[in-house]
Amino acid sequence: MSLDGGLGDVVSVSNFLMNKPMDGTNAVKRANGTDVWIVSMKMGTNSFYAFLLTNSGINLTPVISSGGIVNSNASNLQFSPDGTKIGITLPPITLEILDFDKSTGIISNPIVVQFPSSCNCEDYGVAFSPDGKKVYCSVYYHDTIPTGGSALYQIILTGDSLSTVSSKIL
Repeated sequence: MSLDGGLGDVVSVSNFLMNKPMDGTNAVKRANGTDVWIVSMKMGTNSFYAFLLTNSGINLTPVISSGGIVNSNASNLQFSPDGTKIGITLPPITLEILDFDKSTGIISNPIVVQFPSSCNCEDYGVAFSPDGKKVYCSVYYHDTIPTGGSALYQIILTGDSLSTVSSKIL
């Protein structure tokens, strides 16, 4: 920020990190409280890329984790408040919840929450409750059933995959 009279300037261009990242890239502090993980999912795969950013710069070799379903159109990636979970919407009708290791950048243990394939709907947003025990997913219904447009689903993170999926309520 010392360049251009303190306003800052671009010092390097065309720094290519990955090919075909999803729209919803996000970042979370590393377990050490100083460094930052920058996380995205690669389109057309089930691979997550976690790049470590330190005061020395960005590590160009990502931690790559695979899990869950193949991403053909991911739109939103959010971290839980404590940074140990990731919620990701995979339109048209899937929400995935995964564990994130803030020390290593490894993503694991996918829980897949499906919406009925007959719903003619798309999931858009994902957010965690402040205590990280619930996940909310917004869904837009193209038809007027059952909600006449938009809906919000709540999923309770129970620790058990089957119970978590079955906790989904409108």
